[in-house]
Amino acid sequence: MLPGHFQCAACHAPLIGDAAVAIVCDRCDTPVATIDGILDFMPAGSGAHDETPADAPDRYDALHRIDDDRAAARYRDLKRLAAEHWPTLLGSVLEIGCGTGLLTRAMVQSDDAADMVVTDISMPMLRATRAHLEQVGLASRIPLTFAAYDSIEPIFRDATFDTCGGTSVLHHIQDVRAFMARMFRWLKPGGRAFFTEPNIRYHRAVGQTLADILAVLYRADATFSHGRQSLLNLIGQWRRGIVHRDDLPYLATLDDKHMFAADAFETMGREVGFATVLAIPVAHDPTGIGFVKRLCAQLEIEEPVRAAVLGLLPAFADRYLSLLSPRDRTPGFLFWIEKGVGPAVRRFQGPPAAEAAPPDDLPEVFRTGGLPARWTLALTASRGEGGIAVQVSGWCLANTDILWLRVRLDGVVRQTPVWLPRPDVQQAINATGRYASWNALCCGVDDTLTFPDDANPDDANPDDALEATAEIVLAGGSVVPVPLPAALPWDTTVHVAQ
Repeated sequence: MLPGHFQCAACHAPLIGDAAVAIVCDRCDTPVATIDGILDFMPAGSGAHDETPADAPDRYDALHRIDDDRAAARYRDLKRLAAEHWPTLLGSVLEIGCGTGLLTRAMVQSDDAADMVVTDISMPMLRATRAHLEQVGLASRIPLTFAAYDSIEPIFRDATFDTCGGTSVLHHIQDVRAFMARMFRWLKPGGRAFFTEPNIRYHRAVGQTLADILAVLYRADATFSHGRQSLLNLIGQWRRGIVHRDDLPYLATLDDKHMFAADAFETMGREVGFATVLAIPVAHDPTGIGFVKRLCAQLEIEEPVRAAVLGLLPAFADRYLSLLSPRDRTPGFLFWIEKGVGPAVRRFQGPPAAEAAPPDDLPEVFRTGGLPARWTLALTASRGEGGIAVQVSGWCLANTDILWLRVRLDGVVRQTPVWLPRPDVQQAINATGRYASWNALCCGVDDTLTFPDDANPDDANPDDALEATAEIVLAGGSVVPVPLPAALPWDTTVHVAQ
């Protein structure tokens, strides 16, 4: 029978039934779909049910080195890090984002949990987790319920779980604060939660270090290398997420949406209502050597590149890693969260003050990091079924973080992030290292911006060129205008450079 943790998403009445047969709402009789005994709470069109190659979960296991020995070792590490906070028993457990069952296997085998609800957004991953448990004889050890769930649907009843946990899952959730608020309601008084997540400050420092090293390697040999390109792609992805870290609508388009600052996460958790929120370093790695070795192994970097990177690491890492506080010299944190047993009395605090934008009267060179902004861009406007398409490609470089290249047509605004790897720009523009390698190596744009047809409403002259403006948007909100021709001609590429 279904455990008492679930409620109807429509009317919040309890759900009843057997996952192997049928689940319905006890009040409004709304049914809940089940697929192979797995509850399906995912919205239609979410991709949870997309067919994947039969060996996809196995490839996931191989990529993340998931096996039973590693599962047990990882679980021991969690208990060691939590130390005296870890309870004798975990009680009723909700696991968020099980993947292929690394944490699930360890928790079931440990006998710490009385029962578990195991969730993921992917039906294939849930099937793989259940299959792994069946293979090792653990599927019937404790009551287990599997559910496809996106962390948003209101399907859990208040105060029915003792423990909520997950590994490498919060950074996939778009609105972490809203999720924490929901989790506060699910947990019983005195309940706890734990998550392991990446440290944004450490990743930025290592990313800047690797960018400096790659700049040296590209100067020595500009020929293509799969290993260098893999590292550069990773740096670009980190940089994209870091510079857009507070932009929830944009982060929604990414798979890996967040990295976390320890103090900010602790403050957020307390504001939501938790009595205890701790960011515990998972490993002390002040030199970055252990972390970079693991990255090279995961990316399958060829040995010559791996040796060169690790050989140069000590010469560059201290430039950035030494600036971190002792607690931040770790790739990630175990976030340990506890709900109080009674009402908490707190002094009201308003929202944090918004970060002030640079004064508009500052000279541009100060706003762009001490050097003038540079760019080479190509824009091509054409008509299509979806409206007016403006293809934008090229690069934008400043000595500070760039958020967007923004284009306006008749008052309609579209923008594209600036982050794509461009080692050629490093070679041609920044060979002497005047700009930060972190910015020069990841300064590319390549996108098609779609505008409504009425962005050029002069139907009497459909062949007239388009009036357009462009600007580079810097971190902090200030902008650098990009001069365009008085008008963009149709189906003709316009080049602008500075």
